[in-house]
Amino acid sequence: MISSKGTFKQRQPEDDRLRDRLMDIVAVYSLTRKKVISISPSVEAVTGLSPEAVYARGFEALFPEESLAVLKQKMNFIRRNMASGDGTDGGFLKEI
Repeated sequence: MISSKGTFKQRQPEDDRLRDRLMDIVAVYSLTRKKVISISPSVEAVTGLSPEAVYARGFEALFPEESLAVLKQKMNFIRRNMASGDGTDGGFLKEI
């Protein structure tokens, strides 16, 4: 997801053009099964891959290498929190 940290006055026309073309892909990743168990149909419009192709190729096919590294770090952190039994909900993947 692309987000702007500037105020509205600081926003450039290019930012608006990018924002107009944004589309979210919502994926449910099972930490226990270590695979995507549900993904929104918008994945086809964004990546050109059908939801079935994403299931077959794997979740990693959706991300560039740098984003995938960040995602894996966050998932490992959540896994550790869940395994520690410290009463937390395991965290929340908000932005990748």
